[in-house]
Amino acid sequence: MSEPPEPSPPPSSPKEAAPAEPARKRPGRVRRWVVRPFFWGLLLLAVLGTSVWFFVQSRLAREKLRERLIAPISHRLNRDVRIGSVDYSFFPPTFELRDVVIPGPRPADPPVARVPYVQMRASLNELLGRNRIDIE
Repeated sequence: MSEPPEPSPPPSSPKEAAPAEPARKRPGRVRRWVVRPFFWGLLLLAVLGTSVWFFVQSRLAREKLRERLIAPISHRLNRDVRIGSVDYSFFPPTFELRDVVIPGPRPADPPVARVPYVQMRASLNELLGRNRIDIE
């Protein structure tokens, strides 16, 4: 049988104890701290954008907008203005009101205005370039 090797004498200094190896970075550090959060952030933005888009297109958003339009118009005219429905689109920027009724000054009076359909379209050039709005 072979004899076990003799133990080597203990090193006299710490530098002799461990061979000089280059400092090695742990793999995946960039992926863990930069790439993954970037893609999770993109996914979060996509989900938020999609949910906002679906909310803006919902009936609830249109009803809230109708209520927000009725309050200041009624306050300014001192009459209970009625709006049947509100519709809007972003491409092209369009705003539509249906069944708008502005009643007379007294409850027994006939309506001052009854408009079945109102449509407003805007373009960026017209909004930024002129201080005047054309009504057809």
